[in-house]
Amino acid sequence: MMCLVRMIRGESMTDQNIDEAVRHGLHAFADGVAFHFNYVSLSPWTSAWGIFAPADVVTEARSAFPFDAALSIDDMSQLTSTLTNVGTVESAAPIQFGAIVTEFLLAMLMKSDYVISRIQRWPRHPDLPAPEEIWRIVRDGMLTMLKCTVRDKCAFWTNGTAKHREIMLERVRRSMLPREHGEYLCAPHVQREFRDLMGRVNFQHRELRKLVGSQKGDSMLKREIYEVTEAWDQITVIP
Repeated sequence: MMCLVRMIRGESMTDQNIDEAVRHGLHAFADGVAFHFNYVSLSPWTSAWGIFAPADVVTEARSAFPFDAALSIDDMSQLTSTLTNVGTVESAAPIQFGAIVTEFLLAMLMKSDYVISRIQRWPRHPDLPAPEEIWRIVRDGMLTMLKCTVRDKCAFWTNGTAKHREIMLERVRRSMLPREHGEYLCAPHVQREFRDLMGRVNFQHRELRKLVGSQKGDSMLKREIYEVTEAWDQITVIP
């Protein structure tokens, strides 16, 4: 599956790598692996936006239409890379997910011939759907995800078996509970953002303490900085 993931993420691959990725992907799909989004299960191809090289597709579309620059290619690439993770529960803020899916869907529709031509260059296998069929699967899957995001007011997904789907649905349930509930657990993207921000804050605090510690001056200021930064560094629960 690693070759499939590399291909999905748009990394540089040789024809041999792509051939191996497609074969491994077909085996995975035959083994009952599906793409589970919120409360629905979709074709595994639905999560494979990156096989079409999102950066290429969107760049091509943006050359013909001035998309909002607030959505960067990096934003889209980061999301598409998590869509392909197998056996882990992923999530995104509904508004961000909807914005990225909508932009990519618009780009795919504007450049449908370009997308299909990329799929036509894949090595052919007897069980591989026709390029136009793969294109329709991804297109319809993206529409389904947009509908589900609006309906459910959340965006959770995983690639895997029925067992992985059960784990994801339990995570969805817990995220919907009141924050004060004993079983409440925030969504994965909220945890990830908190972890990333706290890592940055902790680094800044170390630098701040190092700076005031190396300077002569107000001892009261130094003490206050040490106290407030150390208090912040103890935060382990998302406020």
